[in-house]
Amino acid sequence: LFFGRNKRKWNYNGGDSMNTRKLSDIIPKGRNYTGYLWMSDEQNPKTYCNQPIDKELERTDDQNPFIIEGQLYCEEKQLSYSIKYVDGKYFITKYDLNALGNEFDKKKYIPNRIPACHIVFRQYWKQKADELCENMEVLIPGAFVFVGFENYVKGGETIWQQ
Repeated sequence: LFFGRNKRKWNYNGGDSMNTRKLSDIIPKGRNYTGYLWMSDEQNPKTYCNQPIDKELERTDDQNPFIIEGQLYCEEKQLSYSIKYVDGKYFITKYDLNALGNEFDKKKYIPNRIPACHIVFRQYWKQKADELCENMEVLIPGAFVFVGFENYVKGGETIWQQ
């Protein structure tokens, strides 16, 4: 399914056809990714910093352990992938940052289970006519896109570094 020019949602439909589909059918192998993948049998997500993850991309949704959730960013191609596992299916959203433009708000969060770093997202906005504002254009939240990690500094000392 396509949502605009820059966002694609995809999900496995389960059943026998799943056996031939891999995450690498959507997320290309042979590239370096920054992000995390949280496996179903782990207490904490595994982080990656600008490195290949080809082995993990061979997974299908009928494999155990499975990826509960993940966020991956390919800086070279300016692509971001959000992975969610719901009811036995992977839902993957692909964002092309080149198509999203340069107007965004940078959001940094301290994640619960990734120690001593900030996780960084870009909040993009889109215009929409609002009948409560005499059909004038208002900004509403658009894409919320993962773009990597940032060093976490506490008391002037860098605690974590990519």
